[in-house]
Amino acid sequence: DQMAVHVPLSQEAIAECKVLMLSSMNILLPASGKAVAIPSQDMVLGLYYLSLEKSGVKGEHKLFSSVNEIITAIDTKELDIHAKIRVLDQGNIIATSAGRMIIKSILPDFIPTDLWNRPMKKKDIGVLVDYVHKVGGIGITATFLDHLKTLGFRYATKAGISISMEDIITPKDKQKMVEKAKVEVKKIQQQYDQGLLTDQERYNKIIDTWTEVNDRMSKEMMSAIAKDKEGFNSIYMMADSGARGSAAQIRQLSAMRGLMTKPDGSIIETPIISNFKEGLNVLEYFNSTHGARKGLADTALKTANAGYLTRKLIDVSQNVKVVSDDCGTHEGIEITDIAVGSELIEPLEERIFGRVLLEDVIDPITNEILLYADTLIDEEGAKKVVEAGIKSITIRTPVTCK
Repeated sequence: DQMAVHVPLSQEAIAECKVLMLSSMNILLPASGKAVAIPSQDMVLGLYYLSLEKSGVKGEHKLFSSVNEIITAIDTKELDIHAKIRVLDQGNIIATSAGRMIIKSILPDFIPTDLWNRPMKKKDIGVLVDYVHKVGGIGITATFLDHLKTLGFRYATKAGISISMEDIITPKDKQKMVEKAKVEVKKIQQQYDQGLLTDQERYNKIIDTWTEVNDRMSKEMMSAIAKDKEGFNSIYMMADSGARGSAAQIRQLSAMRGLMTKPDGSIIETPIISNFKEGLNVLEYFNSTHGARKGLADTALKTANAGYLTRKLIDVSQNVKVVSDDCGTHEGIEITDIAVGSELIEPLEERIFGRVLLEDVIDPITNEILLYADTLIDEEGAKKVVEAGIKSITIRTPVTCK
């Protein structure tokens, strides 16, 4: 590939770069107003490890007056980093852990206790960065992100988290579940042989049976791994913190690989019952190579299509210019939660944040006007709407301009 190098030469160009391109000016996502610059992977793992609590370790229930005292106690091996302790904080004694106090030491003073005194998963760190940016501004956020990075990497290194075969826990009832599913599949096959089911119904029922078994096994496996070593199982920590991996990947390691797809996209009705810890037999291995190869081939082929589509979209929208704050339209669009089945993808609260109302929002119970038309919805406004139990709202948008 070729890349161009741009060198800003004139004073104007240099000033423009400083204002527009400096990393500290690009902390928020233009799409949602949330922080885009949040720690990931190792940094998340380090901060998560630091914020965990453990029972029955050295220094438990001791009372400390400051972070320096805690760090000294840890250095002299008098206090475990995960110990539940009590600390004097702004005149109050709070229950927390040694690690969480180390995280607090890099936080600005205005952060409320409930934002840091909990296990720090990726989402929680995101909320923290958002709050620091909202209250403290760009300069403080940039410094804070730097400190987060350093602390995350330091404790990820000290934790020395790695995966062993012992961390992969297979559910106790795996064999029973599989046998039960096989009996169920046999019944479905017999019903088909007797002419009670069509071929499509038989196929769908078999797929549903195996999917249900797979889901049940995943749940059992996750609860077993979560309880292992008091929540200090390496694989669980990686997935739970949001650093890397997911329940679906852990399932393939320790429960069963599950259903595979054929090259044409349809699902093979015999699942892979083994997991990677037990190892696959020849047929299972052959079936899984199918899916793996298709994945790689698709990735290579889809890239070109995605690029071409992006280009077409840009060409189409090139001439749509937003030239005034308000085009005076009286139309709008209705927005609700985005959900697929029972899974919530994007809640209404997030979707209406930063949008402008077309009409007054009225509380369905008290008939009181919560927000007036033409109001820009801030976080408080979005909360009001959700707390009132309102499910949809009409907002103004450039899309309806004439």
